[in-house]
Amino acid sequence: MGCPQVPDTTRGHLYAWGGQFVKISHGAWHQIDFGGNNMANIFLKRVYDPYDEGDGCRILVDRLWPRGISKENARLSFWLKEVAPSPDLRKWFCHKPELFQEFRERYLEELRIEGPQSEAAQQIIDIASKEPVTLLYGAKDPVYNHAIVLQEELMNQIKN
Repeated sequence: MGCPQVPDTTRGHLYAWGGQFVKISHGAWHQIDFGGNNMANIFLKRVYDPYDEGDGCRILVDRLWPRGISKENARLSFWLKEVAPSPDLRKWFCHKPELFQEFRERYLEELRIEGPQSEAAQQIIDIASKEPVTLLYGAKDPVYNHAIVLQEELMNQIKN
């Protein structure tokens, strides 16, 4: 499956795409292979980015509804808020890049403990085994956000 054309507003950003990072420049996706594994079709996209038929199952993975977008325009398959970081962890992180590494470790711990978060993660894995999945998030920063960590963990669980 090819990558969709990217709107000009995202040029120069890094995104995780199918377990690998891609650099966006001049409206095109460029794959940067870090030895990643592309065993599943789990992609990332800001909920504000345009819908594409190749998105497959579109799952919003934020605990809070993103500002300024209607449910109609989001074109979700469903909203899986249970997989998002706990409210306390989300508030502590506050999207500060200097806290990302510790946030990542704490969020991974939450995802690996048996409960609603791990069950929601397993639900995504089950869907991804049948069709492409696009994890949607509202954060402005495409590098320091929980969806990056979630995608990484899902890919690791699939690989193992």
